Amino acid sequence: MTHDSLAPVTIVHGLILDTPEDPFHGGELRAEECALAVIDGMITFRGPLSEAQQRYPAATLTTVKGLLLPGLVDTHVHYPQVRIIGGLGMPLLEWLDHCALPEEARMADPAHAQAVASEFVNGLIGAGTTTALAFGAHYVPATDALFRAAHHSGLRMTAGLVVADQVLREDLRTTPERAAREAAGLIEAWHGKGKLRYAVTPRFALSASADLLDSCRETLNG
Repeated sequence: MTHDSLAPVTIVHGLILDTPEDPFHGGELRAEECALAVIDGMITFRGPLSEAQQRYPAATLTTVKGLLLPGLVDTHVHYPQVRIIGGLGMPLLEWLDHCALPEEARMADPAHAQAVASEFVNGLIGAGTTTALAFGAHYVPATDALFRAAHHSGLRMTAGLVVADQVLREDLRTTPERAAREAAGLIEAWHGKGKLRYAVTPRFALSASADLLDSCRETLNG
């Protein structure tokens, strides 16, 4: 079998640590010397180097020294808080009041949000993370900046506008009607675009009224 597409092919060869089969149905972790064939960012083959070169004789060969790992998956990360990482040493509610929530409020500035979005996405990729479930911001332009940065980088990401309407500083609150309207706009712009998905994201139960949670459910089901 040979490769007939016009897209360039890269073969990556080295010691690869991965779970080739579905880990939820008996796949086993293994490390072995083998090759990956990559076309347009997609792995199309995994196996012996000789077979990869037979399939793709015109491919460029890259040999990796050390250990090659699949991209990491981060299932809980807060985009607006990237600049306060390490700001600990106090009880949770005190930390929220003095560190996290003021930083969240700064995301109202689109220029600030754009800079943080770039830092956030580059930081994930630099750490080897290629998939993330991320809390967005309380503001549409800031959340839009996150989606834009992730899409430009090729990061696979699920995120959404963070919403709250009570027991939170006033500049971070919304209303059920506004939350639904703004979520609809972001969903139309970004959900399903490239590797992006939209997540309905109430802040936490204490800060979301029953009406806001109803609005979130309607958005989810819509």
